[in-house]
Formats: sequence, structure tokens, C-alpha cells
Amino acid sequence: MSDKFNEDKIKSLLKDMPQVNDTLDKDELYRKVASNITPKRARKRKRTWLIPSFATVAVICLVVIIAQSMQPSNFGALDNGRSQMDEVSENMEMAQLPTENNENQITTNEAEEGNNDMAIMERAEEEIFTSRVVNAQENTTLIYGAVLDNNANAVIPLTFVVDKLNADVESYYSHLNDYIREEEWGVFAYPFENMTFDINNDNNEVMINVPENYQFGNGGGTVQGLFETVISTMFLPYQLDTAVIDYASSTNQELGMLGNIESFPLERGEQQIYKMYQSSENGASLFVPFNFTGDIVRALEEMRNPQEETNTQASIPADYSFSSIQSNGDELLIQFDDPSRPQNDQQTQDMIEAILLTAKSFGFSSVNIEADVAQVGIYPMNQSIFVPDAVNPVHIR
Repeated sequence: MSDKFNEDKIKSLLKDMPQVNDTLDKDELYRKVASNITPKRARKRKRTWLIPSFATVAVICLVVIIAQSMQPSNFGALDNGRSQMDEVSENMEMAQLPTENNENQITTNEAEEGNNDMAIMERAEEEIFTSRVVNAQENTTLIYGAVLDNNANAVIPLTFVVDKLNADVESYYSHLNDYIREEEWGVFAYPFENMTFDINNDNNEVMINVPENYQFGNGGGTVQGLFETVISTMFLPYQLDTAVIDYASSTNQELGMLGNIESFPLERGEQQIYKMYQSSENGASLFVPFNFTGDIVRALEEMRNPQEETNTQASIPADYSFSSIQSNGDELLIQFDDPSRPQNDQQTQDMIEAILLTAKSFGFSSVNIEADVAQVGIYPMNQSIFVPDAVNPVHIR
């Protein structure tokens, strides 16, 4: 069958079909078509509440820690208030608490980021060590005290840090022993027994007011013999020269075995080395000075030796050895045989602070320690570190 035949056949069939007329209005047709069209709903995007990155919290905490760490007074050896680490830990816990609306909306990436930030913070916490020195700050007052070791063989200086400027120093001195925790710290508070002190800066002297019938309390001959040393430790930092005794009694004007003394010059500090005192495993660790005759090189070598009779440990570990100890003006330069030996830990920071205190007594104003590690606690290596103002801080809140 040919193509021409098929085409003619189709035309014939179409002519025979009935004619169809559409009478539907065009506008009505449009409305019907439009009414059957269901508009495609825009997909509602689920709103996701983003939790601020823990990195932000971590950075804020680190900034606070570093700023405070540059001020050693905030990391005292003995603290009557809540430690700064407690505050940082509390802030971290608060930062981790999710709200009811967003607890299920943390993405996997955000969770992983939080875990990484937590690891960073844990490392940062491990690098915060106890500082046993203090520097004067704008809004604090330093009050200098002293205690004895538990065998009354050594005088241990303390620095009471009062969180306000221009505090009534004399009032604190009248109640100084109230702030000393003998049993906890493993020390012996000097038996001032209601003595009071008046500082006269015009005459560069301190007036010691001895109450009537003063008997040195439970202090024996050894304790009484340290009276002038204790008073000198307490008041020399104020640049005073003399202690004057004022007896309340007109008949009893003696200080025990010291007899009748009206005044005495404050003992000017000799060259001293600093070691670490700790009466027991759980006792406080405190720096204790010992007078020393010799140069700074011999002084640092001696700091490697403990003194068991006074429960005093070496402040420089025995396995440290020096390749160079030199001075550059008023700066002490120290190199170790093994520059990789100093580590970022509490023991090394204690050593650095003991060196700073010892260098200060030898007339140096700064110390530069060469080491492979860039930072030990709050102290940068391979650059100048200024000597501190005082030692063994006790924070009074």
C-alpha cells in the first residue's frame, strides 16, 4: 500500500467527521484552569540557632588568664579567697550549658570545634602555676609580715595583699597574726602578744608599743633572739631605719631576755639566697631566704642544696647545671648546659622565681634566662624578666 493512498484515505475520513463547535467563554476557561493549579509551596527553611563558637569563649578566658598572669600578685601562694582558676572553670561550665531551644541544633562541625577548643583550654589550665612572688598594683596595698619555720630556725617573709589602695596599714599590723594559719602552713607565728605598731615616715622609724606585763608569750630563747630580725623583715620594705620601743608599763620595761632596749637599727638586708620551705607533704610551699657570703655564681650553686634541718628544699634542681652566669649592667644572664632542660611546669617556675629573688638581693633588676622553651608559666624565656617586689603573697579579701 502506497503512501499516496494512505494520505488520500485520511483526508476522506476527516471530511466525513461531524463538525464540533466550542461555545465555552475564554475567560471562564482561564478561571477553571487557574483554579485547578496548586501553587508550589516554598519550602520552609528550618531556622537553625547557631551557638557562639566555643573558640570565642576560649579566647576570652585566655586573655583574662594572660593579663592576670602578667601580674603575679593574682596567683598568690596562700589565698584566703576563691582562686582565679575556680572562676575560669566556672565560666567554662557556664559557656557549655545549652539553652532549651538550641540543645538539639548543634551541628557536627560545631561539636567537633567545641571539642578542639576544650582541649586547648585544658592545655591552658595545665600551664597556670602558683606564683610565690608579688608586685605592687595600683589598687592594692602590700603589708609585710614574717613567721618562723616550725623549728624556729629561720625567718620566713610574708606579704599580705589587701585589695584596696591606701589601706590602714597600722590597723592590719595590730591584727597580723589573725591572718596566719600556723597549722595549715606549717609555720610559727611570732608572739607579738597585743603589740601595736606605728609607722613614722618623717623620722623613718617604727614605734613598737609594748603592752603592760608583756612576756613574749610562749616564745623561748631562740624565738626571742629572732625579734630584731623579724621586725627588720617586716619594716625594711618601707625604707625605715630604726625601731623604737615604747613600754606601757612604767615598772616593767624589758623585752624578755633582750632586756631593756629603747631602740635598735633595722638590719639591712645582706645578700641572700632563696630556697623552698615546706614543713610536710601537705604544708604550704614558701620561699625562705638565707644570708650568703659569696658571688652570684656560688649563690646559684648553693641553691641546688637542700637544708634538711629547716625542712628546706633546693630551689634549683640538682640536675641543672650552668654553662654561663654573667652580668650585663644590672641584668643577670643565665645559660644552662642543656637549654632543653627547663620545662613549662611548676618546678621550673619556682626555680625562676627563686633566681629572681636571689638576683634582687645581689643588686640585679632583671634576669634573662636562655632556654629552648619560649614560656614557663607567666615568665617569657630569652628576654628580660624584672625582679618582683615581694615574696610569699597572702591575699586578704
